[in-house]
Amino acid sequence: MQNYTSVNIAIVEDDKETRNLVANYLESVQHFKVIETFDSAEAIIVKFNKLEIDVCLVDIGLPGMNGIECIYKLKTVKPKVNFIVFSTANNNEQLFNALAAGATSYILKHQITKLQQAIEDAVEGTGTFSPGVINRLRDYFLGLKTENQLVKKLTEREMEVLVIASKGKRNKEIASDLNIDETTVKKHMSNVIAKLHVGNRVEAINILLGH
Repeated sequence: MQNYTSVNIAIVEDDKETRNLVANYLESVQHFKVIETFDSAEAIIVKFNKLEIDVCLVDIGLPGMNGIECIYKLKTVKPKVNFIVFSTANNNEQLFNALAAGATSYILKHQITKLQQAIEDAVEGTGTFSPGVINRLRDYFLGLKTENQLVKKLTEREMEVLVIASKGKRNKEIASDLNIDETTVKKHMSNVIAKLHVGNRVEAINILLGH
């Protein structure tokens, strides 16, 4: 992580015990500062304009307005704030709706130790996902192969590289996820760019995502 003077964080979680646990964990990390915690979407919406934060952790299963709608509303107010879902919810509909609403990352509650990396990655502009979540994303995008003639030209491994790259992963991280070396990742990405007739990986990702 870069030498940030401080990463300011807000937490939206209705369960008091979980809220305090997460706050205490994050406060123990150097450069992290929990500015304020909230027990509902409505509570943070009231104060959001005045909050000076870099990252906001949001549970999906909130009382009243749910976390997905909360992220959508807050993201439109301050697009530069990174929203991380921290939830027990682990189904495709909630996952994709959260990402569509503007979430940067999606971490399951039983993997609290992944929050530090998720926050650091979010501040640096990349997303982080629990292993089960990234598998769902990979399966979803692999299923789109039949919908795009160019994408159908990719091998399964090339598709896996592109899917993981679409989540903001660097070559080194892609190599680690797929248990291959970084040189092989670069070769696969080069093949992807050639097969999709684009100039770089960003354009390749845009084709994958249907942009």
